[in-house]
Amino acid sequence: MIKLIYPEEKYLKEYKEAYILSLQEIEKGNIKRHDLMFYNPDKVDIIQKSKDSRVISKLKPNYVPYYDYFLVDEDKFIGRINIRIELTPIKL
Repeated sequence: MIKLIYPEEKYLKEYKEAYILSLQEIEKGNIKRHDLMFYNPDKVDIIQKSKDSRVISKLKPNYVPYYDYFLVDEDKFIGRINIRIELTPIKL
């Protein structure tokens, strides 16, 4: 069964594989760097970043809180999604 869950340690190996595949797609020109949906798991604690993303005081200025989820099917990592719970302020 496919479901959204908060990031878990047991899926980090597959997360890293998806990150590497995404970098390869950037090199091929199939996606742009700014469209990369993954963080470098060697430089970022993915689980902690997911927790911090929900707390406005832990975000950069002008960032809004969001929820990070892993999409999994049984024990297989499929992808990552984040859902913003507010709009980014517009500066006029």
